[in-house]
Amino acid sequence: MRRNHQLTGNLELLKNLSKLEYLDLSHTQVSGQLGALKSTGTLTNLLLESTGVAGRLEDLQRMGRLTELRLQNTQVAGELNCLRHMTQMRVLGLSHTNVVGQLENLRDLSHMSTLSLGNLRLEGRLESLKRLKSLQRLNLVKTQISGGLEALQNSTWMEKLELRGTGISGDLSALKATQGATCLRTPR
Repeated sequence: MRRNHQLTGNLELLKNLSKLEYLDLSHTQVSGQLGALKSTGTLTNLLLESTGVAGRLEDLQRMGRLTELRLQNTQVAGELNCLRHMTQMRVLGLSHTNVVGQLENLRDLSHMSTLSLGNLRLEGRLESLKRLKSLQRLNLVKTQISGGLEALQNSTWMEKLELRGTGISGDLSALKATQGATCLRTPR
């Protein structure tokens, strides 16, 4: 994706947009702290991937309407557990951030279709994702996740699975119910 070097500014300038529902500033030179968006509680989609944005993930925990959160390749930090009550979340992209935590904190996000958590200090067992039956894309590359592939046998819509650099093991027969897989990258 090409960066838009012409779009700059600070998130602080958006703090009074209390009715904002969709914000996509991905791949721009925008910077600032996530906390500036606290008062935009109507946001359903927040896409700040590959920006200069920093701050704490905890600043978003009151945004219960979020269905899509993409913060990959930012300086955002915080604990994954602050998202556990965002039950409407369908897309979560936190790869290459400074977020840490336990995978089990996401176990009740049953609407999740895309989960990108690669290159995080993330621990836990793959079994924590058993309830995520709508999961289509899963990236756990270079995390401390372990467990057996059979935990994904109910994810029948899986399209993309990236597990290299993890402690996940098992037989590929556990994935036989997966209907439309187009990409499978396994542990190395």
